[in-house]
Amino acid sequence: MRRLLPLVVAFALALSACTTSKEKGAPTESVSVAEAPDDGGAGAPAPETPDERVPAPEETDEGVQAPDDAASAPEETDEGEQAPDDDGAEPEEEEPEPSGPGTLGLFPEIADERAPGVTDDAIKIGVIYPDLTNVGPLIGIDQGDYEAAYQVAFDQVNAAGGVHGRRLVPVFGPVDPIGTDASTAACTLLTEDENVFLVVGNFVGDDVLCIVDINETPLLGGGITPENLALAKTLWFTMEAGENFILNGIHALISSGKLTGSIGVVSTVGNEEAYESQIKPLLDAGGVEVVDIAFIDTSLAVNDTNALFASTETMALKFQSENIDQVLLLGGAESAFPVGMSRADYRPKLFITDTGIANVYVRGEGNDLSVLEGAVGYGPFDPEPVFRQLGSPTKECIDSQESGLEIVILSEAEREEDEVNYFASSMTACRYTAFAAALLEAAGPELNRGTLITAAHNLGEVMLPGSDEPWYFDRDNPSGIQQVLFYVWNPEIGALELE
Repeated sequence: MRRLLPLVVAFALALSACTTSKEKGAPTESVSVAEAPDDGGAGAPAPETPDERVPAPEETDEGVQAPDDAASAPEETDEGEQAPDDDGAEPEEEEPEPSGPGTLGLFPEIADERAPGVTDDAIKIGVIYPDLTNVGPLIGIDQGDYEAAYQVAFDQVNAAGGVHGRRLVPVFGPVDPIGTDASTAACTLLTEDENVFLVVGNFVGDDVLCIVDINETPLLGGGITPENLALAKTLWFTMEAGENFILNGIHALISSGKLTGSIGVVSTVGNEEAYESQIKPLLDAGGVEVVDIAFIDTSLAVNDTNALFASTETMALKFQSENIDQVLLLGGAESAFPVGMSRADYRPKLFITDTGIANVYVRGEGNDLSVLEGAVGYGPFDPEPVFRQLGSPTKECIDSQESGLEIVILSEAEREEDEVNYFASSMTACRYTAFAAALLEAAGPELNRGTLITAAHNLGEVMLPGSDEPWYFDRDNPSGIQQVLFYVWNPEIGALELE
């Protein structure tokens, strides 16, 4: 679902500063609800391990696996030793199957010899990041120096020998969240002027097609939608939660028995088609009846923020008159609709599909948090509260950032209100740099667009900073497979915490 709240810049920034939680709980099951299209676009999650795609050999009546016809086990002699092959040679031991990044081997090789930005000893990588120089002081957000954090992350890779003997050379494309041309300028700089090999970053914006369509440059980052992915002419992977994750989360809410009965639904203008084609069929199949649905026009906030909130108050009053006591929030409504609820003195139970955006409301000065009583949300694993407890590669990331930048990274619970949120910039830099390095490593020393895309399509499991378990990526899962974790509102700490 697209997020369309242009005035509230923190919505986009919340993507790099994960959801609020206090302790790690057991993950819920991530369930596929979308079939993979024939053209290899985003679709159903792959099995938990690559080997599950291969059917197991049949078993005999005794329950022991029977050997394949083409590779029967050698006969044994009377003494119990293996008989030699027909040519008298001892049978050779089979080499173990390769495992790890780049060895999934399920999808065909891609031929594309283009290799812009690649030399014998270097690879130019474009980095897009939010430049908060102007907007940060206005909204009270300081996430540190993204460019410096990325430079330290690149230096960490290069100090270990780079990737197949090549240094990673960052080329920076800052994007000012205020304004309409900044992301286009960054795209042009990186893909046309600097001719980088690939682009990474968490703040790509609506000009993503400038990168993956017009300029055909591989991208790691941004929010993937099926519409944009279908237009991409090259590799596009991301670690940002996409539509499959949203659908999986709703399925988990229903299958767990948390979301039942009759509900109201609130989303944002622009998401009508996505709701009708994806969300509504899922709710119908789960026996959830939608009494009413409203779409918030976030463009109202461009000229008058109060006009936006007045419209959400009208929606809340209508839902209240219809006796709707459960509301599912989608596509950016997680921050705007609670304002209308507080104005209308309306207190239904909320189901939140993006805890990061919900936290924009939670952290807003003077907001009425009573509207979140009983709220249930879901989201991916949040490393911020527990990052000191995570092992490799998170520990190496934090250590290098703190030493390289001469800072101390604190979690939200540890930071004072006016302290810099170094975690946001440092963890973002570590994650995307490590993601790029893993793909480049898997692509091998003969690096070009074809080997990169082939490696990505067959990547499989990869451990990245800020994760407590490996991610899984392949051609049909460009957003990766993530855990779906439930969060509940805890009024004592004023936060959504793991259930």
